[in-house]
Order: sequence, then structure tokens, then C-alpha cells
Amino acid sequence: MDISVSSIIISLIIASILVGILQLLIARTKAYGVFRIDFIATFAVIVLLRLLVPAEYFGTYTISSHHILPAVYGFLAHPRFSLGHFQVTWFIIIGVVWLVGFLAMLSRLLWQGYHLNRALGTLPRVAKHELELTEHVAIPANVTIYRLPGVASPFVSGLRRPKLIIPAVDLAPQTLTYIMHHELQHIKNHDVFLKYLVSLLVCVYWWFPIMYIFRRQANMIIEMRVDNQVVQNVDKDTYLGYTQSLVTVTKQLQAAPKVAVAPALSAALLPQFTMFEKPTLTHRIKFLLTGRTVKRTNRIILALIIFVPLMATSIIFEPDSINPEDAKGTFEINPQKDKILAHDGKYYLWHAGKLQGLVDNPHAESLGGMPIVKHIPAVHFKK
Repeated sequence: MDISVSSIIISLIIASILVGILQLLIARTKAYGVFRIDFIATFAVIVLLRLLVPAEYFGTYTISSHHILPAVYGFLAHPRFSLGHFQVTWFIIIGVVWLVGFLAMLSRLLWQGYHLNRALGTLPRVAKHELELTEHVAIPANVTIYRLPGVASPFVSGLRRPKLIIPAVDLAPQTLTYIMHHELQHIKNHDVFLKYLVSLLVCVYWWFPIMYIFRRQANMIIEMRVDNQVVQNVDKDTYLGYTQSLVTVTKQLQAAPKVAVAPALSAALLPQFTMFEKPTLTHRIKFLLTGRTVKRTNRIILALIIFVPLMATSIIFEPDSINPEDAKGTFEINPQKDKILAHDGKYYLWHAGKLQGLVDNPHAESLGGMPIVKHIPAVHFKK
């Protein structure tokens, strides 16, 4: 399994195609009745893995490019200027710009994570017994609940010690119960880790616009998956009640008095699980209403979604050219025109109308099945 410039380019092309298909699956309401969340989530995981490991996998078939890729590689590898005895090529310039951008984006992500944890630690805690719920909700001992005095939807933060943040507004007991089920499911799914993983990929491919589309898609799929898990085994009234609560909470938060949020929180809350994005909320509600009767995607279709991208990544194009300096004194054989002459138990290569030398193994694969000819009286063989 090798990572090369070609494998990265192929991976980005494939990821772009898959993200485009993923957008159609998410945006088209009719698709919700055919493709369930397991199918859509599997599609997203394939994109994620392809970008995480943009490599040539075992069994990858390589197609040689003799003109376009060698020309591109030659241009990028050509020295642009010198720093002392060091030759600077476009490959090096692009690599340095990429690295600087990655470090800047990674520093920003770490800064946001650090200040988010500090800011959340200053929020008032909520004792679990103080929650007014309509039913018992099993809250793990390592989960701490905070109340945020600002307009923000409920969300979860923290990897090892999860923090569950609820808005400081008066929520009906039933609505709060739905919220607790939803956010605790995020913790069970380790969705915070997945979001950080996607954010890390954004840092790596900061210059690739498709990554920002994929991040938005991943956030939406995470929410839709949790919605599906929460209502998977409930009755129709609970199902519709949960769906209605999405709208109710959003309206309640938007109508609440605006309270200034600390700058660290304001920046860090942007990629969190938010209800304020109208397209996200719309898709979540349509997904719940459209696909209630469809629990799982057909297994054959699910297998195809895994098989097709794998097949698409089994072919890679690589530049194939010969340095003119290295080619001096050599020639290229043509199995259709050239032949091997047999004489006195020895074999000779016949090329361009004359003998070129002895052949040790006339059946070698590199000779491409070149015909072996005997009894050539007109040819003078040297003793």
C-alpha cells in the first residue's frame, strides 16, 4: 500500500464524485424512502476512509501514462530557483504551502478545542436529579450536564469525559426527555470523535473545496442517524412527537432573549450539532416523516455501495517515460516485427534488419512471445 502523488489525485477525484452522489441522496426527499440512513452513512464512511488513506491498495491495477502525466510531472519537478545548492521545484513549493496551511488550520482547531473546554467548565452545572423528565433516562456517571446561558441548541463535547450542554430556556418535560435521548445517543455513537476526525481531514485538505461540503454532509448524516436510532422502536405517537419537538425547540430557542456568548464559545460552537441551520432541520424532519416505514436498506444495494467505490479505486494512472540520457545506446523491441533466430543451439535477437546480440532465455516474459525462427541461411552468424 503506497501513497503517491497519483494516488492522492485519484483519491480526491473519487471523493469528489462520491460527495456529489451523497449530496443527491441527502437533498432528494424521494431517496429517503429507498435509501435509509445505514446506506447513506456507509457512503460517507467510504469517503472518509478514502481521504484518510489516499493510497494504492493491494491489487491496484496501474495504467501507464506516456504523455500527459510525464509532461505534468516534468513541469512540477523542474527546478524554479536555487537556495544555495538546493534546487526548489514546484513540488517543493506546493508541499510547503500545503504544510503551512495544515499547521495553521490544525492550530486553530486545537485552540478552539482548548478554549471550548475551558469555557464550558465555567458554566453552571445541572444535577441529574434536577432534570424534569417524563421517563427515566440512564445518564452515564462520566457525563456532566451544563446549562448554557445563550442561544445555542443542545450539544455534546468532550472525548473522555463527555459534557452535555442544554440551553437555559424553559423546556417542556417531554421535549427535554427527547433532547436527553438524542444527545446521549451521540455519546454512545462517539460522534464527537467522528466530528473531530472530519475536522482533522479539513485541516489536511484545507485547499480542497469539496472537504467543506463533505463536513456539512457528515454533520447532517450524524444528526439523521441519531434521529433514526432514537425513534427506531417507538410507537407512532412518540415518533411524531419527537419529530415535532425538533421544530418546537428551534422556535423556542429563536424566540428566547439573545444573550451574548463568550468569543471562545461563539467560535467553537459553529461546527457543533446545531438546529439553527434551516436546511439541516428541514432534511431531518423530511427524513423522519418520509422513511418511517423503511427501517433498513436492501442488503444487495448496501453491498453495491461498498463494492462500487472499491472497484473505482482499483485502477490508478502513473506517469511512464524514459529519460533521454538513460535511453542512449538502447532500443525498444517490437514483438510484432522483431524475431529471435535459432542457430547452433544459441538464440539471437533480430531487430532493425540486423543481429543485435545473444538472447539467454528466448521464452522470457519481457520478450512478449516473440517468434523463434530457424534455418535462416542468408544470415551470417559470427562464431
